[in-house]
Amino acid sequence: MAGYMNAELEAIRLNLICTHCQVSFQGTDSQARKVKYEKAKVYCSSICRSTATSIRLTKPQLTQGPCKTCGKAFSSKRPKTYCSIKCYTSSKQFIDMQAENLAGIRERPTVRSHSKSSSGRPPIPKETIHCRECNKETPKTSKTRAYCSQVCYRAYMAKRFDRHIANPQEISLIQGYDEFLDQDELECIIEGCTWVGKHLSLHINLAHGIQASEVKRAAGFSLSSGIVAKPLAESLRQRELVGVAKNPNTIGLELARLAIKNKPKKYRSKETNEHLLKTRSLMIEGPVRTCLHCGIDFRQSTRFGKTLYCTKECRAAKYAAIDQKKPKKKRERQLNGTFKWV
Repeated sequence: MAGYMNAELEAIRLNLICTHCQVSFQGTDSQARKVKYEKAKVYCSSICRSTATSIRLTKPQLTQGPCKTCGKAFSSKRPKTYCSIKCYTSSKQFIDMQAENLAGIRERPTVRSHSKSSSGRPPIPKETIHCRECNKETPKTSKTRAYCSQVCYRAYMAKRFDRHIANPQEISLIQGYDEFLDQDELECIIEGCTWVGKHLSLHINLAHGIQASEVKRAAGFSLSSGIVAKPLAESLRQRELVGVAKNPNTIGLELARLAIKNKPKKYRSKETNEHLLKTRSLMIEGPVRTCLHCGIDFRQSTRFGKTLYCTKECRAAKYAAIDQKKPKKKRERQLNGTFKWV
């Protein structure tokens, strides 16, 4: 029945999941019915739909390779060595580079300075750090801060990761976000467009009629990332703060939050996942553990979690030994024709 809606369909309509970017959004009645009765795929925007279609129907041209880790050919605009960041972080080249560079970075001393207090109280010590990229001294505003700006963070990561991995730089295949935004000029990621400039999101909005938030979700960028070239990002960063950027406790911020209340939410970008993988790869090794199967001491590859086995083989052997100790169950046919495990 056309136009039929009930409470269940309304709940589905308010919490639809985009098949491409996985964002939660409020869709139409028709989309809710198609998800419920036809198990159809739905998208939050037309750009997500066209990008997903391009991924499904377009076969990438494998112009580079083979990858030194997995041995597969891959697509890239510039000559690269590895097909993905996972292959690069698993390579001997990255492991050797990490061992050589991490020692100096981790041993940099933290400088403490004292500020004068006008209230007569004892001066409060302030910590400063040296930016890993430009070596500029900057206040340490958080426990994990290691860069003076987002621009330096991207440049640092691009030099150590993205320059080795493939960069197709197409909206359906984009990866290496730091290298992409660390350029002096950006190329349009919409297929068939030859525009080159500094403010890509503005160009896509004016020339292609696509909102910045929509193209960011379709391409995998974080919603807080400006899709602008490095020189423009540096000049924008040097502007004087005004409005909610200067004073968050204003009515303007509340109005902005109300305006985006019903916008798509629960979005986790590919750029965020890439940054997490890079940051985790650069962290120091974890503690020494004892393998539960062979009893050999080994060093955990990361300081997160608790690794129980030194290798996958030890884990498989331990599980196999546990399975052998379990009593074997058998099936018996019942009078009604069904089976029962005993």
